[in-house]
Amino acid sequence: MKIRIALLRRIFYVSLTLGLLVAVVSIFYLRAQIQYIGTDTETGPIWVVTNTERDLQKFELELMEYLLSQSTAAEVNLKFDILWSRVTTLEVGKAKHTFEEFEVDTSVIGKIRQYLLDSEETITAIDNATPEEISVVLHRYFAFNKDLRQLTLDVLAADGIKKDEWREELLNISKTHFNVAILAIFCVVLLFGLFSAEQIQSRRRLAELRVLLQNAEAANVAKSQFI
Repeated sequence: MKIRIALLRRIFYVSLTLGLLVAVVSIFYLRAQIQYIGTDTETGPIWVVTNTERDLQKFELELMEYLLSQSTAAEVNLKFDILWSRVTTLEVGKAKHTFEEFEVDTSVIGKIRQYLLDSEETITAIDNATPEEISVVLHRYFAFNKDLRQLTLDVLAADGIKKDEWREELLNISKTHFNVAILAIFCVVLLFGLFSAEQIQSRRRLAELRVLLQNAEAANVAKSQFI
């Protein structure tokens, strides 16, 4: 009986340890996922692509104001540089990796970059360009608005699906935590029961030994008196 109780106690110790290890690992994973979601909303592909769309529209507005003599060449070139910086960001690093993961059509980014190269000479020397040349450049950039808007919508849709998967995964982790907690409580209760049973059995054996000792002493006394 003693060997069986010791074996059960070892089994419960191992189960409790494994359960705690699973809980610790899942907690760290949960924390990492939450931190990733938080940072992704501020610097992720959605933020970059929406800002690229906004900066493209700002650049187009600046060109229109320049045609109306309401802006300067310096302002146009500033908006041009900002737009180029945004497009470059979309083609490298985290944004590029995410677009590949989302499997969205990013061909419009390459088209915008190519036309940025083609129109750079006109924009940098815009004071020497004719209104007709500026209008041609402006209308070429207008043509990118629809495709860039579609890219934004595709990224938003793919990100929504990804967030749903994350929420499902976090829910599963929460369920795992709950199950581990129940298992830990169950193990503690069983261990307490085993300890209690072992203590009761020990006291019972001690009482039996005392009775045997008393009987032995009584037998010795009787034997001495008989002799």
